[in-house]
Amino acid sequence: NILYNENFYINIFNLLKNIKILKISIYGGLIVAPIASYLELWGMFFLVDNYSINKTLAAQIISFSFIGIGIGGPLVGYLSSLYEKNYVILIIGNINAIICLYVIINIIFLNIILLHILHFFFGFFSSSMLLCFVINFNISANFKALTLSFTNTIIIIIAVISQPIIGKIINTITNQNLFFINCFFDMTSNYQIAIMPLVLFQIIGLIIMLNINFTEK
Repeated sequence: NILYNENFYINIFNLLKNIKILKISIYGGLIVAPIASYLELWGMFFLVDNYSINKTLAAQIISFSFIGIGIGGPLVGYLSSLYEKNYVILIIGNINAIICLYVIINIIFLNIILLHILHFFFGFFSSSMLLCFVINFNISANFKALTLSFTNTIIIIIAVISQPIIGKIINTITNQNLFFINCFFDMTSNYQIAIMPLVLFQIIGLIIMLNINFTEK
């Protein structure tokens, strides 16, 4: 158990020693990274580049993910109140979000209706990460506020860092004649290559989640 202590820095140190809280925070960051990098920044450029649509339509498609988040958030909250094992909801949401994003990035012959649907469900399933804030690792009541703040900080840091990483990949591919890219990805756009690491982030998040022992207090 983590015990409440008047000393703020001791509390932070205790948080860092709690591997479960650290893992769930990193997991949340890896799931939010595609939202921050794809939906909020690079997604519109990806859709315009790969589907030859205008920015208005691309922005409309992206907005369907946020509608999915808006609907999914309250729903996963309701489900968590009915089902004690919140981590199962997290895992199911994670897996489906991976599938949606992978298809969006790689199946470039999708029609506009399917793009709207896939973006909606990508947001819907990604919203399951909100349960990162309600998982209880036997933390004392006085310590929960700091734990939530810590988790949120780690999530935001990872999400913010992901944006320039994707931008750097795009810039590198665009401005340099890379032999590896030319040989193996000649039929793939720069945005597809650059955004694919976001799927890897989600997969790493899934691996982390599957390696957390939720039954042990």
